[in-house]
Amino acid sequence: MISPLSVGAFSAVNTSNSFSQLPSEAFVQKRFKTSSARRLRQLKKDTDEHPFVQNLIKNQVPNDLDKRIFPSGKGDGVSVIDCYYRNLPSTAAAFLLKEGNEAAYVDNNTVHSVPALLHALKVNDLKPENVKYIILTHAHLDHAGATFPLSQLCPNAKVLCHPKAARHLNDPSRLVGGVRRVFGYQLIEELFKAEEIKSIPLDRIQPIPHGTKLHFGKREIEFTHVLGHARHHILIHDLTNKAIFTGDALGVSYQPFVNLFVRKPNAPKDSFLFPTTAPTDFDANEEWRVLDRVEQGVKDGKINYAYLTHFGLWNDMPKGLRQLRMAYLLHSNLTLQIRHRIQSTIFNHVEAQSFGQTSRQVLVNKQYVSRRDGSALPIDEYYEELYLEEVMDELRRFWSAQLEEAGVDTDDRLLRLHLGWDCALNGAGIINAAIRDLLTVH
Repeated sequence: MISPLSVGAFSAVNTSNSFSQLPSEAFVQKRFKTSSARRLRQLKKDTDEHPFVQNLIKNQVPNDLDKRIFPSGKGDGVSVIDCYYRNLPSTAAAFLLKEGNEAAYVDNNTVHSVPALLHALKVNDLKPENVKYIILTHAHLDHAGATFPLSQLCPNAKVLCHPKAARHLNDPSRLVGGVRRVFGYQLIEELFKAEEIKSIPLDRIQPIPHGTKLHFGKREIEFTHVLGHARHHILIHDLTNKAIFTGDALGVSYQPFVNLFVRKPNAPKDSFLFPTTAPTDFDANEEWRVLDRVEQGVKDGKINYAYLTHFGLWNDMPKGLRQLRMAYLLHSNLTLQIRHRIQSTIFNHVEAQSFGQTSRQVLVNKQYVSRRDGSALPIDEYYEELYLEEVMDELRRFWSAQLEEAGVDTDDRLLRLHLGWDCALNGAGIINAAIRDLLTVH
């Protein structure tokens, strides 16, 4: 259980109910240096300075594109592309589906991945002109950040996506702004080259309704809209091969990463899955429904294995679903605790004029909390600053215990940095969900 936390770093309160009185752009940039953005930036810096990563870069390992593309091993015409997201192997994947002389990508990571994405075509004796579809599980930039340059390089490809994702692809400004809120100005450029994310013409985008079935070569593919991680997320079900491409809907697996680097001697290579609950749409109840849907598909013999963007092939569906259910119970509990604490303390941080309002009204009015260093935060972002470290600690303890049971050396520093990254994103998503719950209470 997380314990009450002092608010000693914060002092008097400056509130504003008028959007005309919002802070200047300079202040906004300063604000992006706090909370999750600050933690993620430090984690990225420490990861880049780790001797293992330095050695990869020194030996130009990421530039050896042949080693970044490999068959799935299922004989289903799927190639796994290691995108080396955040300069780390086995962290984010894209997938190339081959049908005769045609190809389709599923997810594409970031602009940095374009050379590997194109090399996968060469390995499969294909050319960019052979790409028929660029399929997106959702529009988050670690899944769809290379869509614009890839669509330019593959002139015959249609971009298939959720209807709500289509507007983000045509006008990426809102999506990029949301990502900048989480990662900060510096990191979003470093990770995603946000300035190179351009509008994709509507005639290149094909929104996919819920339940659509598509024939691609010998494959029949079904698209299912799912909530929980993002409101524009789809599951891609290869009905022919009984496989699903899950995006972030079935969490993340560290299995390939730890199998390479941090297994204890003679430890069994157990599998494990963790949720991914990054801002801004995490909803544990909807995620539970996704698990129910997939579990039914497994029981009916329609789903035998999954392709996770983070990372690669997943075979043990029943075990993974059990692990995710246990983890979502923790995430739901943390969300409820944070919601209760915000509701019970919110009037400690706003001035007298706010009394008589509901906690929802205070949040809707975007009141500001001043800090002793002269900066200020909107009340919702203030609570992220206040509680994020605690939530991260709870997630670290839980995930570390799971990893220990799987025979992983959790004292390994690179693993701790890897784990810290996901704990920071998940923690921010949990706090965001707690605030959103309060905003929906009338």
